[in-house]
Amino acid sequence: MHRSALPVLRPCANDWDEMTGTEQRRHCASCDREVIHLSAMSERAARRIVARAEPGTLCVRYRFAPDGMVRFSSPRARGVSRLAVGVGVASLLATASPAIADTTLPAPTKTAPAKSKAPSRAQPPREPEQKPAPPPHKPPPDDSGIMGGI
Repeated sequence: MHRSALPVLRPCANDWDEMTGTEQRRHCASCDREVIHLSAMSERAARRIVARAEPGTLCVRYRFAPDGMVRFSSPRARGVSRLAVGVGVASLLATASPAIADTTLPAPTKTAPAKSKAPSRAQPPREPEQKPAPPPHKPPPDDSGIMGGI
């Protein structure tokens, strides 16, 4: 969606960070209206909100690229979250399985250790490399934004 499809008729200079609410919706105390952050949702959800609003009653905030295209949240983000939950559940089940495992296994048999021809040169275990934490998400420097009534 191009920003020309969402012209802001009444620009607003109030600070989004000073408003109360969620990342997608906040209350502006100056005008006592709800401001919708379209870039914090999928394009489909944003289009639905704009289509259902009465003309002149909606206050929005959105980011756009240099070519004027409005930036939206990736619809894949929710799928990634579900994947993370699935991996977490699988991990819990895997760690719980020894507790419910069959304890009637046969006794282990003794075997002679294999003889090595080369002398043993044991090395201390390596510590895993720690990657630095990624920086907090910030919009790209070429990203512009606007807020106000449409």
